[in-house]
Amino acid sequence: MSTYGSNFVSIFADSRIVARLIPAALDQVLPVRVLAEGLPPQDVALLSTDHPAGCQCGIHRNAIAAALDVVFLARVRGQTPFFKQIEIACTTDEARAAVLETLQNDGVAFTRFRVSTQ
Repeated sequence: MSTYGSNFVSIFADSRIVARLIPAALDQVLPVRVLAEGLPPQDVALLSTDHPAGCQCGIHRNAIAAALDVVFLARVRGQTPFFKQIEIACTTDEARAAVLETLQNDGVAFTRFRVSTQ
């Protein structure tokens, strides 16, 4: 049995889809727009719910999580060309915070998407 000792290198490949937050387009009416290659824009209104993102009950996922589901499932089902990244346009700081909260705290969204560090 061999040992790697100090030569062992741990490599972690993050295969989640990259989500880049970008400034909103001038014609954007709703606070959040999810853009993915081959799909129409997914416009999202910020709706208040009694359940925060990541609530264990799983009954109410917010509208941002639902839009991300549409994009992800279209990719999985082959209804759109394969893509490695999406763009999320936010009109306000509140919308940006809501998107970040969803991407970090919604279990399904966190498993599928990661926020771009660039």
